[in-house]
Amino acid sequence: MLESAEKTIAKGAFWFSINGWLTRAVGLVTVFFILRHLSLYEYGVVELVLSILPVLSLFLLPGINTVVVADMSNAKGRGDILEMKRTFLNFISLYSLFSVLAWVIVFFGASLIDEFYSEQVTSLIRITSFSFLVAPVRATLGTFFTVYLKFFVQSSFLFLEELIKLVLILLSFFVFDLRASGVILSVVLSSFLASIVLLPAFIPLTKELRSVKLDGWKLNFDIIRFHAKWSMFSNYLNQTGSKLMLWIIQVMLGTEAVALYAVAEGLIGHTTSLAPISKVVDPIIPRYVTMKETFIKIINKGIKYQFIANMIIGIVAFSIFPTIILFLFPTYGVSVSLYKVMLLMLIPAAIAGIFNSIFYATKSLKELFRLGVWRFFLIAITTPIFIKLFGLYGIAYNYVIIVYLYTFWRYVSIKRMVLGFKLSFKDMFTFDEYDRLLIGRVKGKIFNSLFKK
Repeated sequence: MLESAEKTIAKGAFWFSINGWLTRAVGLVTVFFILRHLSLYEYGVVELVLSILPVLSLFLLPGINTVVVADMSNAKGRGDILEMKRTFLNFISLYSLFSVLAWVIVFFGASLIDEFYSEQVTSLIRITSFSFLVAPVRATLGTFFTVYLKFFVQSSFLFLEELIKLVLILLSFFVFDLRASGVILSVVLSSFLASIVLLPAFIPLTKELRSVKLDGWKLNFDIIRFHAKWSMFSNYLNQTGSKLMLWIIQVMLGTEAVALYAVAEGLIGHTTSLAPISKVVDPIIPRYVTMKETFIKIINKGIKYQFIANMIIGIVAFSIFPTIILFLFPTYGVSVSLYKVMLLMLIPAAIAGIFNSIFYATKSLKELFRLGVWRFFLIAITTPIFIKLFGLYGIAYNYVIIVYLYTFWRYVSIKRMVLGFKLSFKDMFTFDEYDRLLIGRVKGKIFNSLFKK
């Protein structure tokens, strides 16, 4: 059974890595055209407008999809297809209901900010609101691809979105002469069009759920009332906490400073996504939660290889990205300095992603929410202080410190929840029989995955 998990992780890591690199390559081209065609102020406005989505993401039940994936994976492992269907129907019904509500609030409430910003900003917010209507479609496909371990299609989803976004942005700039509005439209439409393209891969996966019938099913809020509510609140705090930085920067340093920080943060996002081993481990960990020894083994090895990957990627990124940005966009030279400081977060990032999977697998989401509250208030309190002391660079220092603290807090909590779990730095640098087996699996999958579905 452990070997089966190894094969799945190896195959998933391969496809996520390949598509991750392709996605980020296309993403960098997209960023190139955006930064070339938008002024510093316009780019700052785009980032602020897009930050509204996370702020109102409570209506999209943030984090509930991770709970649903864990619950559906657990039910699938037991062969309980009825429970899988019941869980999914409740999830997507609630998700759709709240998505429509969020669209109504943002679309019709955009006019309330007219007195603070221009009419153009209001129209951009209204365009952005349609992302809420697209979200249920994307969530449905993503859930099925994850539960059924279709890592190739799941990782291709992100690549396809980025590719479509690039095409739409090029059309906006060079054909329709659109600027900021073209970027916002491209972001909204790319998710919808990518979902349409991947429908043929999604429909066969529904066969198992369509084969069973639920008698007397009705919409209920049990998944929210119980453990999912803590996942929602936790994810919402994480998202709004991250975007809170943008608004603090805007108030204290101006919209142009938002653009400078956003470029650095975007580069960090590109960097951390190049070896997404933790994404592969997410749907696998819940299946072994009752097998303690295997459970801990998968976690430790996942952290080990994510750590190694992050270190390699960090060194390469430190050498390449700053040179490219400085050569192509000298105006964003400050962003390069911020990015170099923020790269220090790659060490805890190797641990943090898999740590979150443990909280979901053990249904300890109330504890994760409690830690998220501390993180949110830490951001709100320390960000203005660091900006006051160090200016824009203070945000980078503060960013790194918060990532380290938040990761440490989660580690202490996990040690209490999972008896026998310990993060050993010695194991990070030792090579055992399990490593030989795993590397052999990865080598095999690199070739087999190219020729097999």
